Amino acid sequence: MQAGAHSERVDAVGALRDAGFTGLVAFGLFLPLIGFQTAVNGSNDLFLTTRWPFLFALVAIIAACRFAYSFAVAPWLAQRGRRPVRAAPSAWRGRFGKLFIPFAIGFVVVYPVIILLTVGFGGALSAWLLAAYDYVPNAVQTPHALLGIRLCATVFSAVPFVIGLVCLALYPIGRELGARVQRELAERRAVQTLN
Repeated sequence: MQAGAHSERVDAVGALRDAGFTGLVAFGLFLPLIGFQTAVNGSNDLFLTTRWPFLFALVAIIAACRFAYSFAVAPWLAQRGRRPVRAAPSAWRGRFGKLFIPFAIGFVVVYPVIILLTVGFGGALSAWLLAAYDYVPNAVQTPHALLGIRLCATVFSAVPFVIGLVCLALYPIGRELGARVQRELAERRAVQTLN
């Protein structure tokens, strides 16, 4: 009985040890990144300054968050995991679970190709637009080329955004349709539960 009661208690010493170790690791990681800062003075000399208060505050915040997690959140999650499952997963989750892994693998394979195509096309499109305004790299630009640069940076870049806004405004789902879809889904779930 006592062993079971002892395992249910929160381990404050373990949480402190965990927070101390996390703080030590955070200090080691953030010392070169945050503890030191390079600066340039008026005569273009590079020198190193320290930011000890900021470093120690950040490490203290990280250690405190880790202590809170180890002391309160982790035991709560462990206790929650011991509770019995209330309901069986729905049939929709079973079908979704079967299709998710093949879809995820296919997406991981196809995603780099999609990115390369879109980024390549976007770069080519901007080069074509600049060429249409007689842009010459590494040279003094004519007023016509400067106009093309300004248009590419403003108007031409805003065109896809405006198209997206128009599509969003014309998207047919509103509150009424959303409520109707939710009602229909609830009715289907009720029918599936009865069967």
